[in-house]
Amino acid sequence: MSNLVPFTKVEVITDADEIATRSCAETLRGLNKQIALFTPALMITSGGFDRDPVLEFDARFPAESADLRPFCIDLKADTNEIFFSGLGLHRLPEKQRPVNWDKRIYGIAQQREEECFAFLSGIAFSDSKRNYFASTFAYDITIPDPTSRFNEILPVKVFGVISNQFIALLEKKLSGPPAVRHVPVPNERAALNFLQQNGILSSFDGNDPLIVCE
Repeated sequence: MSNLVPFTKVEVITDADEIATRSCAETLRGLNKQIALFTPALMITSGGFDRDPVLEFDARFPAESADLRPFCIDLKADTNEIFFSGLGLHRLPEKQRPVNWDKRIYGIAQQREEECFAFLSGIAFSDSKRNYFASTFAYDITIPDPTSRFNEILPVKVFGVISNQFIALLEKKLSGPPAVRHVPVPNERAALNFLQQNGILSSFDGNDPLIVCE
């Protein structure tokens, strides 16, 4: 979270409203870009995060109206259209049906993007059984709009994962959707060096957040 309290020490959100799903036409065309697009997929597919990060934000920071809540867009399953490559099928915690994260993107009203993105980029979590701890980091990319006939692009905020074992990010390609990249690191110092070399800001400081907050 933004105050660096690890989610292993934060109570689980229960009975929260589901994140709404919107259509591509409504969102990417009809709202005239008054939304900010983002993906927290790597937290689930690579980071092993044990919550739905968007649901956590939505429940902890309630919107004043329904149109200010975060939402998701799922491309049709029976097409080859994808936003990203290599994320694959993974279930959200407490859900039975898997999500195709290559076909899912999230959005939120631009007036709330700073609040939402500060929350997601400040999450830290830890698993002492695996000697694993991680934080998120955020960066901007543009991706091809898979629904556009005119080669339009979409600006997207990506939330990657940096840990004491690996770094997971979406890497932009010369053509086609960005693909998952995993960078193994021998220790937390190497992870920090990778961030610094690539000009990436993160709450990760090389320390296990569960121990720091004890």
